Amino acid sequence: MRFQILLQIGFPLVGFSSAFLANPASNMHTSTSLNIMEKSDDGITRRSVLIAPFILPLLRVPGAQAAQPNADLPPDAIRSYLQYRFPLQFSADFYQFELKEKLSDFNKWGDVNSLFSSQSARGSSSVSRLEREFINPMRILVLSMPPDESDVLRDSMDKFEQSMFKLSKLTRGVQRDLSVELPPSMLTDAIVIWEEGRVAYNSFLTGVNKATELDELKLVASKNSEYSRSERKYVDLKKRLRTCQNRGGPALSNAWGQLMISGYMQDSCGIPDLDAYLFQ
Repeated sequence: MRFQILLQIGFPLVGFSSAFLANPASNMHTSTSLNIMEKSDDGITRRSVLIAPFILPLLRVPGAQAAQPNADLPPDAIRSYLQYRFPLQFSADFYQFELKEKLSDFNKWGDVNSLFSSQSARGSSSVSRLEREFINPMRILVLSMPPDESDVLRDSMDKFEQSMFKLSKLTRGVQRDLSVELPPSMLTDAIVIWEEGRVAYNSFLTGVNKATELDELKLVASKNSEYSRSERKYVDLKKRLRTCQNRGGPALSNAWGQLMISGYMQDSCGIPDLDAYLFQ
């Protein structure tokens, strides 16, 4: 019989583990549970398993292998940072390694514009990829931070949204093998907007680094050669994530964003340690 974590373990677990790591002595009599899908010859059933607090540090939870943020921050701000720093950095990697390259080719503008499109399935609507992978993590950190830090982050987020809105308008309707010839100046305009977005997103990451008194989030560079993170590792992780998502089918796809945030991945997919990817 084999056990496998298939769905997001949940916000309470992430919050609990972060608090435990910050002050283990105060949580010695606390326990929590997580949902396990038990796979047997007769089928799959769900059951809850009680986890003792001294087991939690052994699980790979965001924040377990790194320095803790500024202790003067509100608990919600610390929890949000530990939960969302990987999505923020992974999105920065996408912005650096993929988006700019796609903007230099009209045939790839259809892929770019899909970032801003919301898709509906069976009557239920979903947010766009931009909203899910960039704006939502940014918004949660804005709402969790103290007023002074929150104002700075909100201003950066607003400027980033404005630049992405301009990019969505510029790339709208441009698809592969378009019969109409487009002026090369549009490519230049796209890179100018990308640069505006880069500055705004970097301003947000800088504000988060300052608020947490850490320097964990790396800024997007004007050129790939100036970026301190590995494109090879990004491409490799992206392939593994896509393979894992495809294996899980629709059920896993629906929970994918939360799986990324919580840091729990299926061992059978061969996903590397996300902390190791984050802290290159």
